[in-house]
Amino acid sequence: SPIELSTIYPQEIIKLDSNNYLCCHRLPQLRYSIQEDNEEKFQYTNYPQVEERNIPAFTAAILNYAGQYRLSPDHTKFLEVSYIGAIMDLFKIEKNKMIPIKTRLIYYPYYKVIDELNAQITWDDATKIGFECIYTTNSHIYSLLNGIIGYELKNPNIQEPYTKNISIFDWEGNPKTLIQTDHMMNALCLDEAKQIIYALAYNKGEHALVKISLKK
Repeated sequence: SPIELSTIYPQEIIKLDSNNYLCCHRLPQLRYSIQEDNEEKFQYTNYPQVEERNIPAFTAAILNYAGQYRLSPDHTKFLEVSYIGAIMDLFKIEKNKMIPIKTRLIYYPYYKVIDELNAQITWDDATKIGFECIYTTNSHIYSLLNGIIGYELKNPNIQEPYTKNISIFDWEGNPKTLIQTDHMMNALCLDEAKQIIYALAYNKGEHALVKISLKK
């Protein structure tokens, strides 16, 4: 049966190839769609069950709150991660379709409701902060997975608001490597050819660019 075309503008459009685009809507009724030659070919509406109420509008709100998504460089895999709690939702992209691989719930997404009717939320004292940055290769996902608790983050005298660890996962969501560093970090990227991670380090309100070699 033909797809009913969406008239909802996406939050972001990601180019898959010369004629195909992945549209990220992140709405309760429409999460993603794929456009080919300006024609909508596919819609993905499912959200993972990651919290007790299992209401799509609130799952969408969790993922929308500072959440991130990335495509693998070969455009065959895609993931979305959350900042509230730590949700990792992984997909394959085949023939203009999104096929779920796995959903990993690393930290439960505790949140505070600001507006029940409009599903507006924020993090609170019980929230465990999840992913602050992700970077993808065709084989792995490099991430800054925080783990700090909300009430600690509210402390004006907090000493370590960011993680010092780089958590590496495969595209099945399995943890593969934990790199422990001496730097708090809030952003990273990878020079895959040189096997060097470049990270934005934070210390007492100041930032610096640091290099972390993956070569043994």
